[in-house]
Amino acid sequence: MKKEITVNDVESALCKINYGYSLWANKKGLDPFRLDIYDALLHMDNPTQKMIGEKYYLPKQTVNNVINDLAREKKISFMPNPKDKREKIILLTDKGRSYLEECILPGDSLNKNILKTLGKEKVEQLYTLLNQYGEKLHQEVKETK
Repeated sequence: MKKEITVNDVESALCKINYGYSLWANKKGLDPFRLDIYDALLHMDNPTQKMIGEKYYLPKQTVNNVINDLAREKKISFMPNPKDKREKIILLTDKGRSYLEECILPGDSLNKNILKTLGKEKVEQLYTLLNQYGEKLHQEVKETK
């Protein structure tokens, strides 16, 4: 008889994925939080610190610390956000783009290989189900007193 999958099994599977990314980041000499922020800077249009934090569910202070480090290293610059003058759009310098591509592109290739192996239909199902699970979890937490 097949074992019923519990919420603990789902959480364990998600932890396994996160741990896999942590292992990959560590092999590359990167902090896993930095990896998410670097990915955002390469793939998001006109990112702000707020956008990065919201997309990757990262603490504001973590995003701010990484962004400040990259600014000190002259890997990014800032431009006022025309939609909200209080925010700054983060721009990659040539030095920053080179550095981040070196960090991120091998991981992108790894992910593409994994997704290709799973197939388009399974990847779409996985994406849909994980998002539904996340939305329900957030809803339940908000409604819980």
